[in-house]
Amino acid sequence: MSVPDHHCWWTNRRTCELSRRGSDIFGAGLPRSVLAGAARHLGVALAITTAPLGEAEEDDDEVIMLGTWSGGLHDGCFVHFERCDSSLAEALVAGAMELHAGYLGVSLEPDLVRVVSERLGVDTAVRLRSVPARGELLLESWPVDAGWWTRRITRASRLR
Repeated sequence: MSVPDHHCWWTNRRTCELSRRGSDIFGAGLPRSVLAGAARHLGVALAITTAPLGEAEEDDDEVIMLGTWSGGLHDGCFVHFERCDSSLAEALVAGAMELHAGYLGVSLEPDLVRVVSERLGVDTAVRLRSVPARGELLLESWPVDAGWWTRRITRASRLR
C-alpha cells in the first residue's frame, strides 16, 4: 500500500483523475508514489529530474522517465505523457490503485486494476475517490471533453 508523498487539493480529498486524449495520457492527484507504483507494475526504472530551464513542456517543472516513456510532472501531482499505450495506462491505474489502498488502509483486489483500465479508454477520463469512513472506492468516467454538468450528474460505481 502506498501513501501520498504530496499534499494538495486532490490528495487531501483522496481523489485522482486520469484522462486519455488521442495518444496522450494525463492526470491529477497522482503524486510520485503513484509513478513509483507504475514503475513496479511495469518492471522498469523511474527517474524524476528537474526540467532544464527553457526545456520544460508548458508548466511541467520536472521530467519523468518511466522506462522508455517520458513525460512531465507539475506541482508534484499533475502528470502528462505524450505517448501512451495500454500498458502505460494500466500501470498508472495500478499505481493509483496502490495509493487508494493506502487511503483506505486495505488491500484492493487485483482485478480492480483491469476494471478501471477498461473504463480508461481513448478520449475518456476516470476519477477515483476513496471514502475511508465507508471503506469505499468510487469510480466515475466520462468523455474527456465532457462539460461540468455531465461530470456532475455522472453516477459513481462503488468498487468496494
